[in-house]
Amino acid sequence: MRFSTSLRSAFAALAFAAIVGGGVGGFGVVSAVAAPGDRIEEELQRTDRTIEKAESIVREGHSQRARELFDQSRQLQSQAWENFRANRFLAAGKLTLQARALALRASGLARGDMGLENRARRELEVAGAMLQDALADLSATPNDNANRLLEEARTQIERGRTQLGEQHFEVALRLALSAQRLIRQALDLGESAGGTARAERELERTDGIIERASAPVRESNDDEALLLFQRAVELQSKAREAHRAGTPRAVVPRTREARALASRALARVRGPVDAVRVQEEIERTDAAIDRAADVIGPSGDSIAARLLASARDHQARAVESLQDTEFRAALAQTLVARRLAGRAVSTVEGTSR
Repeated sequence: MRFSTSLRSAFAALAFAAIVGGGVGGFGVVSAVAAPGDRIEEELQRTDRTIEKAESIVREGHSQRARELFDQSRQLQSQAWENFRANRFLAAGKLTLQARALALRASGLARGDMGLENRARRELEVAGAMLQDALADLSATPNDNANRLLEEARTQIERGRTQLGEQHFEVALRLALSAQRLIRQALDLGESAGGTARAERELERTDGIIERASAPVRESNDDEALLLFQRAVELQSKAREAHRAGTPRAVVPRTREARALASRALARVRGPVDAVRVQEEIERTDAAIDRAADVIGPSGDSIAARLLASARDHQARAVESLQDTEFRAALAQTLVARRLAGRAVSTVEGTSR
């Protein structure tokens, strides 16, 4: 067993107290130091408190290794108390220090895994949102190579979610980040087809995410989320400047990075994807589709009509996924539906100018 410096020092003091307290035949110098039983009992009680604090941390986490270490610490502490009650003070002191060391290690592992789990979960959510964005964006300009990259990204996101469920948090995080890279590569392949119009669509999508994130992030009191959001706003401003300067190639990477940062900020403060949240988003999309239908119906614009039909298809899938309690899939589908409805309205408004 490997101890920290403080635990080694404590054990040395306990050993000395036990030896001196024993004296010669149990007499003599015992009055010069605290009774060894009292000192050992204090250490046992200190370990009890450490174990009690560690328990909630370990139980809330999902680290199997942390739980194993914690269970070992409890067993050792139980043995320590048994030795103490049998007046085997040196053995009791050694066991309680070992138990405390294991409890502290278990707490550290649990905290580390909880942080890694949260990051992996957030990055998977970002990757899922990026994928749905890319599928909607590239549907207007199909590209076989880009589609293959997006399909591989979808596979990695699904694998990442499986690994997350199996508590392999580091693997899940790697898959999430890899999927995000594939999505960016796919969007790069389709970039030349869009020109200025594509840059404008990218800017509008980022504006939408920044708008959604603004109130929740500012009201959250989450410093990290606020920093991410402020950086997103700054990058989006630079992207807008590049667009006004007539350099669309400079627009796309900046606005995409802004969108990713805003998505991360929103993911930090929105919490878990549950039925209530998905239902709220579906209702917002229903309202957006109704507004789009009012605009598109009288216009007779065929492109806008196709976009609206696609929006309704995605919304229907969102409702089905919600009924099947597939909340993340439902959320992704309804957000795509809302963006398509918005694009349909923009198409009509652009034609009428």
